Amino acid sequence: MDEEWFKKSKETDVIQRIPFFCKIGQVEAYIYVHIEPDPHGDGKGTHAHFHAVPHCPKTKIVDYPEPDRCQVTDETCPFWEPTGGYQRDATTRKWVYSQQFVHHISFIEFYGNQLIIASLRAKGFKVATELPDFRYVDIIKLLLALEIINIDAYNELNELRRKRNRLVHHPEAYKEFEEKELFELTSKAEKLTSLLRRESSQ
Repeated sequence: MDEEWFKKSKETDVIQRIPFFCKIGQVEAYIYVHIEPDPHGDGKGTHAHFHAVPHCPKTKIVDYPEPDRCQVTDETCPFWEPTGGYQRDATTRKWVYSQQFVHHISFIEFYGNQLIIASLRAKGFKVATELPDFRYVDIIKLLLALEIINIDAYNELNELRRKRNRLVHHPEAYKEFEEKELFELTSKAEKLTSLLRRESSQ
């Protein structure tokens, strides 16, 4: 059954290798395009998408999450995305990661509030409003005091608070961070969001 499903999901795929001469590196390169019109094989095109990846002998592979650089310019390969794509510019990538990070912090506040209310009600306290406007700093202290999180999670959340404050109070602050640092902050905030979401759903 799995083999049959896999075969069906791939029968409409289009794979194309597009060669071109890169003037920057003065080398033959190509764009590898893989179009998946029906990746689930359900005949409805559910989650249809495509991949386009440059291949070049002058590529410089750098540390994740940064896209490949050009060995000649030491900048992001211009063929990584069309003009205007955020992946082409390091500063824009930093801005995107910083926005994602701040967004995850808002989820931490939301689920943190829910957990605090549920815990207080379970202990017999009457909560006047559905979602009290607790500040982030108060939320993490209450989560620790109510034994919803441990000291390690508290320290992580507190560190994220300091980074969040820097980013939201200084519009250009994201430029001060390394790209990888912003990516890792976003990943850490996402994991803690998932942890609080799971706790609040129980």
